[in-house]
Amino acid sequence: MLKVTNEIGNADERKFSVDGTGDPCTMKVNYESKRAQQRKQKQTKTSKELGDAFPGGKHDFQYSVFSIGTTTKIIGGFATSDDHSRGELSFFREVVEETLCNCPKFDTLYGDGVYANRVACALLEEREITPYFLPRSNATFRSKGVALWKSMLYSLAENPQQWLESYHERSISETGNSMLKRREPTKIRKKLSERKGTQEALKFMVHNVRQICYLKYLNPHLLRTKIIGD
Repeated sequence: MLKVTNEIGNADERKFSVDGTGDPCTMKVNYESKRAQQRKQKQTKTSKELGDAFPGGKHDFQYSVFSIGTTTKIIGGFATSDDHSRGELSFFREVVEETLCNCPKFDTLYGDGVYANRVACALLEEREITPYFLPRSNATFRSKGVALWKSMLYSLAENPQQWLESYHERSISETGNSMLKRREPTKIRKKLSERKGTQEALKFMVHNVRQICYLKYLNPHLLRTKIIGD
């Protein structure tokens, strides 16, 4: 179903934004408050080992990372899990490969500081995808075998205003998160891992179908084929 919705509404999309999110499995927890607590803990000397792992306990959240078209706001690829020990980067390869499979013209990716590293850039370099990842304050120009990392930093240093103007499209992933939360504010009701993953996937599918219906009236030229029922 994800591939079908992308063939209809996302076939010509080139630019995507990637981000992670968490949907609660109980109404007693809040993802953003957990994230804020984790960021505060990372500032202490005893919690540096937290890395980019998602916050929460074993049954608190269903974690997902997804890519979303910056023009169509249709989700191109996603990965989901209820394993809280995994971080956003562990989903990155799967999301990029699925997005490229569903949207062959995919050539630009926006992401926050979590993805600003040579490992992520090396993956994109193999697939000829241009990254816009906001580097951390202690980042260096040393490529360490990843030329794309160095070229990304040089493009930021040489023309920061133009680079940041493009990077601003990363906010579309935040918009996508907001759309998902407002439309589906309920908790994950399933208990088994496989079924929780299915419920999360269905939420993304419904979002894509809804966006295609919006495009039909707002930007019909973005649709590759006519929608069944026209």
